[in-house]
Amino acid sequence: MLLNSIIKGDSLSEITDLAIERVIEEGKKSSSRNGDVTYLNNVIVELTNPMSRHLNLEGRNNNIYATIGELFWIMSGTNVIDPFLSFFLPRAKDYSDDGVTWRGGYGPRIYMDNQLQSAIDVFKTDGLDTRRSVISIYDSFLDSGVETKDLPCNNLIHFLVCEGKLNMNVVSRSSDVIWGLFGINIAEWTFLQEYVAQMVGVPVGTYTHFTSNLHIYDATEKQANDVYKNFPQDLTEHVASRPCIFPEKNVKGFFTSLVDLYSREIKDYSCAYYTECSVDKVFADYNVPTSGNTLYNYAQLLSYYIAVMRGCDVDQP
Repeated sequence: MLLNSIIKGDSLSEITDLAIERVIEEGKKSSSRNGDVTYLNNVIVELTNPMSRHLNLEGRNNNIYATIGELFWIMSGTNVIDPFLSFFLPRAKDYSDDGVTWRGGYGPRIYMDNQLQSAIDVFKTDGLDTRRSVISIYDSFLDSGVETKDLPCNNLIHFLVCEGKLNMNVVSRSSDVIWGLFGINIAEWTFLQEYVAQMVGVPVGTYTHFTSNLHIYDATEKQANDVYKNFPQDLTEHVASRPCIFPEKNVKGFFTSLVDLYSREIKDYSCAYYTECSVDKVFADYNVPTSGNTLYNYAQLLSYYIAVMRGCDVDQP
């Protein structure tokens, strides 16, 4: 089948708005394993400013704390749900085969066989013109012929330096508009793109996502229609975030330390011991600057959210 649609914009909110409009107006109906869907096949989504990853649309219920929590969880390399992920995503266990892990969790897969570091190192060994910087998420040994709730939807990542900037291309077999691609996938992959760009030593370029099937489930149709009735939304005042600054060494250890810290607080929270002070220690331990660093702002927001959800009276950072 030929390419169906190209959706392009400067922010996650803009491309989400456009995607919902396109699927509602041009999509076809079919059934799926998780209920009926309205879909388009073979869609390319292009985000020209990957740091504009914060979803803010009238009618779209989006929890920024849950988004940031999942970013940190993936970068920590774990696939264990409790207590961290399920605190931010209470429905996480609905997608688990055993109630303990997400077997298709992206964290272990991007670190598997040293893939992430190899994707960075190839730019140093082969030069910036290399086309060999690849991370494979789908694993035939793990995924072929498996009956599971959690088969990875995102299958392949390719990094490519063009005109001195790091572009990122992601291929997926299937993409849900509300909860999947625009709800979390683009945020998590552009977060990874920022990290790899820092390690390679070039600015962030364009993010491009190809999906074989872009769809809206009937179960999430109301949210899609709530956004659509306001289309097109005024996003002219949207501004990109300041960059994230990551640790130069042991990024997995850094995010594991943060996730472990939050997990302890989630299980046994004391309002007298506000997490922010411990977050500062993790950043200091890994020599990561806090001033002008969106990554630090993210970390503070998770501390604030845990405190509020535990009934503590704290000031928003």
